[in-house]
Amino acid sequence: MGTSSEQTTAATLTVPAGYLDDARRSVVEEIAEDGDRLRVDPELDASARILRRDVELLEQLLGATGDTIVKGERDSISHPVTDMLESMCQLLSRRLETVCGYGPVPMGDVLDIAEQLRWSATEAIRIEPALDCRLEPNDWAEINQTAEAVV
Repeated sequence: MGTSSEQTTAATLTVPAGYLDDARRSVVEEIAEDGDRLRVDPELDASARILRRDVELLEQLLGATGDTIVKGERDSISHPVTDMLESMCQLLSRRLETVCGYGPVPMGDVLDIAEQLRWSATEAIRIEPALDCRLEPNDWAEINQTAEAVV
């Protein structure tokens, strides 16, 4: 648990077999970010703890083939399971954007990705209820403006 005297709790999640590849890919993305953070972060102990917990989570996913229960320690700075789920949402949203760029749009794929996105978000909120938040109307206006500028 390191040198921190902070209270930790365990987060537990069952990753469905069909979602394992994306879960692994998401944790690898988190580990890459952790490595970048270690290079520039003056809080080496905290950054190293985050990296260690993400690596422990990846080890649970490596070689898994069926529905897999994963556990991760979490405290005020490190939430490896919810970080993985947030990363999955980002990965899946990029995939959804790519799939919707085809014409005709493969709606079956859209539904599959949307179902996995919903699962990721629902599980993240179950573990960390504070994640159940909404953007303000001004945030949506800025997002829509940015999207229109891209088109």
